[in-house]
Amino acid sequence: DADGEIATRVRQLVGPDVPVGATLDLHANISQRLVDALTVTTVYQTNPHVDARDRAADCADLIVRTVRGQIRPEQALLPLPLVANIARQDTGEPPMSRLIAEAASLAKRPGMLSVSLVEGFPYADVPHLGMSCLAIHDGDEAAARSAAQDLAEEVWANRDGLQASGMTVEDALDAAERESRGPVVLLDVGDNIGGGAPGDSTAILIAAIKRGMRSLVQTLCDPEAVRECIVADIGSTVRLAVGARHPHSAGEPVMVEGRVRLISDGRFEDASPTHGGFRYHDMGLTAVLETTDGHTLVLTSKPTMNSSLEQLLSLGIEPLHFHVIVAKGVNSPRAAYHPIATRMLVVDTDGVTAMGLERLTYRHRRTPIHPFEHASFPEVLADTGEESQP
Repeated sequence: DADGEIATRVRQLVGPDVPVGATLDLHANISQRLVDALTVTTVYQTNPHVDARDRAADCADLIVRTVRGQIRPEQALLPLPLVANIARQDTGEPPMSRLIAEAASLAKRPGMLSVSLVEGFPYADVPHLGMSCLAIHDGDEAAARSAAQDLAEEVWANRDGLQASGMTVEDALDAAERESRGPVVLLDVGDNIGGGAPGDSTAILIAAIKRGMRSLVQTLCDPEAVRECIVADIGSTVRLAVGARHPHSAGEPVMVEGRVRLISDGRFEDASPTHGGFRYHDMGLTAVLETTDGHTLVLTSKPTMNSSLEQLLSLGIEPLHFHVIVAKGVNSPRAAYHPIATRMLVVDTDGVTAMGLERLTYRHRRTPIHPFEHASFPEVLADTGEESQP
């Protein structure tokens, strides 16, 4: 619980009376220890996370008002024994969109300062794994707890709708081929860079090559392949293995032949709202390889989320010219690619961020927790998530 540890150390340094605030990612697994150390806790309420700046401003505003003696924040955290599948965490789609709207509605109650739905991060093996509800009231902890409980009841009622399964690679490619025009964006869930995956899975690329699918663009984090392209130089034809270098990568290295079209330092800027609020991006040394299979491969030296169109545009690649775009993620690419995509397909690929959580081994999470075990709502109110049962 790094967040809880850091906040506790800050509290110990400044003492009990100095207001301390923090703004958390919507994917946070929140511990009671963290909230206890803070005066104000705000949470992103969009996924893709395009409201980071606004929620940080909210936090700063509440802290300033606290310092001035205008408000007295009282926080209430209600953890749920519930894991939401990563493919159901898009706040623009139900049921998550309805739950976010309910949180906003509860925040309008008299005296409420903030109400946040927290999705949690399903790939973190920690005792406080899971969704939670967080409310802040001006001076009345009971009112804050009542709002958090009302939101928790709505979340719990939608627990089954927060589970998901995705398309196989072959089904996704079939669907893409049926589309008369592109781009069709394939969300490579198992190689979700923002979730901790290495960004070098070749699972979709291998299947596309086998069926002779052309007009495809994707990134692959492969510093070794980048070095080979640099040695060969721009305009040269190369034959080399790409991808699947990491011990936990899905797929296997793929032999490709093609022309090195561009070498770049991999830096690009996007001033528009992007996932997590990032503006400046750095892929490391980057090579663009146009293969004889009709694919454009962006080979990077650093794993970089596919959360901005500028990632391709900065390299002279027009995403609209491709029938298929492989985006390594599930929610982070949506803000960038949804406006141009004819379809966005969630692909249940293998990898360390696979959709099917039953593929993962947990050792520290609490039990019971839905959907792994049967859990009931009364346990929500009693369980703070601080202890894990064997």
